[in-house]
Amino acid sequence: VIDTIDILSDWFEREIAEAHGMKNLSDRKHGVSGFELWSEYRERVENLITYLKSSGKLAILVAHCREAKVVEDQVIVPAGINVPGKSGAFIAAQAELIGYCYRKEVGDKTNYYVTFKGGPLAVWGSRVKELNGKTLQFEEVNPYMCFENVFKNNGGNGNGKSSNVSKQG
Repeated sequence: VIDTIDILSDWFEREIAEAHGMKNLSDRKHGVSGFELWSEYRERVENLITYLKSSGKLAILVAHCREAKVVEDQVIVPAGINVPGKSGAFIAAQAELIGYCYRKEVGDKTNYYVTFKGGPLAVWGSRVKELNGKTLQFEEVNPYMCFENVFKNNGGNGNGKSSNVSKQG
């Protein structure tokens, strides 16, 4: 588990900048190409993701998301992973599933959810058919039981529904 990819991104940026005698990648320095610095950053992100995918292990990357940019009801930039440049899109393209976690107040109780519904405002979704388009509510006692329920209840009937799984959200 890498918690959070944003922090790892900051470390990559800092290491690259310091290697070139700079404080951050957005600084300008005579003789240093900003394009080359950002290219090195992107290469590090891509190498990390390639390594994780080839490791044969389950890799979970926790990330903060950036809000969608909407102008006059038109989505200009969808919500996505909050890392610089096209790296967030690269990470999303390589992921088997991306869930968006949120909470909702219901009376005096707070419920927690993860959704795999995609759409024009977001990059989340799932290539795992049992989770695609679903929203799961985390249980208080064992939050990860909602995932077990999806796969256990999906066996044979194909609907993957349980008391804490919905298509509505």
